[in-house]
Amino acid sequence: MGAGHDGKMMDFAGELHEELSGIRRDLHQHPELLYDVFRTSKLVTDLLESWGIEVRRNVGRHFGMGVVGTLHGTAGSGPTLLLRADMDALPIREENDVSYRSKHEGVMHACGHDAHTAMLLGAARTLAHYRHRVRGTIRFVFQPAEEGALPSPLDGRLLSGGRDMIEDGVLEHADQCYAHHGCRSCLSVRLACIPVMPWRHQAILEYISMESRGITVPLIWLRMPSKWQPGT
Repeated sequence: MGAGHDGKMMDFAGELHEELSGIRRDLHQHPELLYDVFRTSKLVTDLLESWGIEVRRNVGRHFGMGVVGTLHGTAGSGPTLLLRADMDALPIREENDVSYRSKHEGVMHACGHDAHTAMLLGAARTLAHYRHRVRGTIRFVFQPAEEGALPSPLDGRLLSGGRDMIEDGVLEHADQCYAHHGCRSCLSVRLACIPVMPWRHQAILEYISMESRGITVPLIWLRMPSKWQPGT
């Protein structure tokens, strides 16, 4: 993809600011805990489908609350990239005096997962719009239960949403995985891989910086290798 196309894509993404801000604030008003992300997952599914992205619902062998969108680029063959965001909130009472304050007493998006979900939706819409410039496949993974774990209804093991989706094959045939975590206090965005404990020793840490609106923002990338070797 040439520089001119990159510029057009970034312009398109920038034009989504108000829409994505609205999505983030809607999610902030309706936080959901752990695997109880029924409203959030439906919103994600509806939006992905409206942009022509193939959607797999109820992902997760034990709880089945994850969402995976798959975009097949039409510019030719290429790798499969996985982009992941988390959807769940925290059991915290919100005290912020804002118009989009949580409507659920004792539950709040205090860790930014509303923003993570909105940002990945923005990436999905942008890349879907430019699918004619995409080589390969992009998998958009929306994970429940990042903030904790619950006993599996099948075998009693404590499972986070990442593990539940992994056991349902979400990582199969993925060449690289990326996730991110906003950090408002340090004006940075940290990017890391979906939690995959068996492969943690194979990750590659990269540190770069990005300048946006006059602010230099450090980025930390945790990139997983192309060859998955579960259990090693």
